Amino acid sequence: MCRSVELDYVDRGEGVCYRLLRSVSCLQQLHHDNILPLQLVNLDASTNRLTLFYADAGTPLETVLQTQQLPIYQAKDILRQVLRALAHCHC
Repeated sequence: MCRSVELDYVDRGEGVCYRLLRSVSCLQQLHHDNILPLQLVNLDASTNRLTLFYADAGTPLETVLQTQQLPIYQAKDILRQVLRALAHCHC
């Protein structure tokens, strides 16, 4: 699974800024059952795009939510997992 991010806060040709390095470092240090581990980072300076590659976890949550209606118990379980991951990130 990968996620591309447009780096609108970094000027092209400026190089890698400290803020970006710190963010990537924080992502690499996250270890939790409900958070996919970050495996690889690719910065394309010519297009100002950052691509983050995560471990494969099956079907992305966005796809599940867009393609089907979930029973309330599944929706509660997904929300509980997301909130646990978010709480871990903020600790």
